[in-house]
Amino acid sequence: MMVRRGQVTILIVVGIVLFAILSLVVFFIIAQKPQPITELERKNVEQEVVSCIEKGAQQARLYTAALAEFPKGGQDQQLREFFKRNMESYLLTNQEFSILDCVESSKANLAPLQVTQGKQLEVVVNIQDIDPMFAEIEVYLPILIEKGGVQERIENFVTTHRTL
Repeated sequence: MMVRRGQVTILIVVGIVLFAILSLVVFFIIAQKPQPITELERKNVEQEVVSCIEKGAQQARLYTAALAEFPKGGQDQQLREFFKRNMESYLLTNQEFSILDCVESSKANLAPLQVTQGKQLEVVVNIQDIDPMFAEIEVYLPILIEKGGVQERIENFVTTHRTL
């Protein structure tokens, strides 16, 4: 009878150990499951990039103010196009302010997301026909957001900027 008690005790101990190991394995499998990127996290990335575009547009205010002076279809259509191209060029290549550098420095605000930006940047400035006081700035910049193995790509950003 003593031997049987020892066997039962060992069986109970082995069962508890196996249960603990199985519980830990299940816990780690569930804990390692990638969490999706939330809409709020995606919006935060978009807001950071749009903020950088708006900072660039503020730097280019000389061009945006000039754009408002030349209504579409008027005699000065060539001047309007000249200032539009210059503003686009300024936003792409300005040495004092770079959208790419701004986005790079904003990455710290976006933790726990890993944000990788492409180097291909395109800027299009559209002056609104109804109200030339506003310019719509479209920026194509591939941004890859990663969180726990889940990736999402955002490419197009649009903001409206007051020209005056």
